[in-house]
Amino acid sequence: MAIAPIKAKYDLLLAFFKWWVPAYLPGTRLYFYGQAAPRPEQPYVSVNIKISSSAKGRDENLVYSDSKAYIRGFRNFVCKIEAFADSSSRYNGALNSWEMLEELRFSLGYPAVEQYMDEASFTVRDSGEVDEASYMLNTTLEMRATWDLSLSTAIIQDVNTEAGAVENIGIGGSYSANGEAVSVESDFTISQP
Repeated sequence: MAIAPIKAKYDLLLAFFKWWVPAYLPGTRLYFYGQAAPRPEQPYVSVNIKISSSAKGRDENLVYSDSKAYIRGFRNFVCKIEAFADSSSRYNGALNSWEMLEELRFSLGYPAVEQYMDEASFTVRDSGEVDEASYMLNTTLEMRATWDLSLSTAIIQDVNTEAGAVENIGIGGSYSANGEAVSVESDFTISQP
């Protein structure tokens, strides 16, 4: 399936967030956009992978000594991360929403995070800026911060088919030429590379 390498990288990215957010923001709930769930209790972080995979540059065609063909290319994922938490003056909250995302942003340089990303073959393209995005919701100020994180990765796509290469295709049957029926023989062969 053509999308298999992208799906595999997407799954690795989800696994990264499931490890990263609880590891560096203990006690914070994590939600992915599109989850069917009631509005969660604060503090929580929501993640939306906004651009699932945008190609960068032109993919490279590779043929290895075993005669198998592959396509290698670079893909970007842009993730919108939002934090929701009351200020430290309400409900004895430890971090407000802006501080939560700054904590995650700063942790990108920690050895454990770098190692996880290296093993998953992701690199940070742009760590962006954390924006304060609080607003009035009904009669209460909702504390919110937002952050766009851009990551890149490489994919290798196997473009070999199991059916093999078609060497010769002939057409069989009959057709009409100037009112006369003409018969045609067919020849069909497939060989594996």
